[in-house]
Amino acid sequence: DANELFISAADGTRVSLGDASGQLLVVNLWGPWCQPCRREMPSLSRLADQVDPTRIKVLPLAFDWRGPVWVQKFFDEVAITNLPVLMGDGQNLFQVLGLKDLPSTAILNQSGHHIFTVAGEAVWDDFETLEWLNGLAR
Repeated sequence: DANELFISAADGTRVSLGDASGQLLVVNLWGPWCQPCRREMPSLSRLADQVDPTRIKVLPLAFDWRGPVWVQKFFDEVAITNLPVLMGDGQNLFQVLGLKDLPSTAILNQSGHHIFTVAGEAVWDDFETLEWLNGLAR
């Protein structure tokens, strides 16, 4: 359940995914030190620009012991301005979603239940993926 995930904003405050109930969540697990993750992130940023934000929310959940400043540094390097800096807790993530490899993406339905996992690097802004996600968000 999405409400059981421990997520922190860049300032350290806890973020509740319960606020996003009613939306399809694309929760991408990544780290700025992970090369496949770095290659995938611009595609997620373009996805966020192409979906209806009232129906689909893209949440990149970073794992980096150096903290949110390194996430923001990477976003600045590749000119990503439309995604939030969110930090995850690896142990919690494994317990809630059973995921531990980066990059991985969990798709959570409008009720917050984990319905799909996309393991590894993916292209997120192609026609087929957009059609799939929009279909899930109906």
